[in-house]
Amino acid sequence: MVLECVPDGVARMITDSVSVPTIGIGAGRHVDGQVLVYHDLLGLAPADRHAPKFVRRYADLEALSTAAVARFVDDVHEGRFPSSAETYHMTDQMTEAFGPHGAASPEGGAAPPEETAQPRLPAQ
Repeated sequence: MVLECVPDGVARMITDSVSVPTIGIGAGRHVDGQVLVYHDLLGLAPADRHAPKFVRRYADLEALSTAAVARFVDDVHEGRFPSSAETYHMTDQMTEAFGPHGAASPEGGAAPPEETAQPRLPAQ
């Protein structure tokens, strides 16, 4: 049974009178278990958001996440990501053999260019 935003005395009376476990969210410590929304716990919501009295932030991941995404976007725009170390490579000979007009074509020679396939949209 979930007890949310109830005074701790009420939560204690209910916990003592029922045979099923009680889980509190803003119901004090006299319950069988606690729950806290992980967005609040990890600080994924903006710090200026009004949070209920019982919320305790254990981290500020919203700021860390925003900074990490900004660094990623900057690295992509500046050409720093992906680096050569973060890229799969093959030799020029392998690339030529792979095709589409190299040795891997049907008769081992250059294959004629084909029309570019257009994506098909689902029927409506």
